[in-house]
Amino acid sequence: CSRSEGWNLPLIEAMACGVPVIGGDSPGIRELVAHQDTGYLCDTSPEGIRAAITSVLGDKALRNRLASNGREFAVTSFSLDRVVNMELELYSSLM
Repeated sequence: CSRSEGWNLPLIEAMACGVPVIGGDSPGIRELVAHQDTGYLCDTSPEGIRAAITSVLGDKALRNRLASNGREFAVTSFSLDRVVNMELELYSSLM
């Protein structure tokens, strides 16, 4: 868990694979992960990370919800077509 992120591709990739994700409650991550919906946000201290892992591993319903919602979010928000269009729009605005 990092204290800040600009673009957290590993979290998006994990979500797309249907893996429940845990991320530090920090800039760049909290804008990507909806706590206990598409992932789990935690304090970036060792204790906070340990508590998050324990919570997610200890609750099958939570794990399943995070995995399912995270995958849906990643596939909907970051599909290849959507990302290509976003990049083309960015390039167009810069030219």
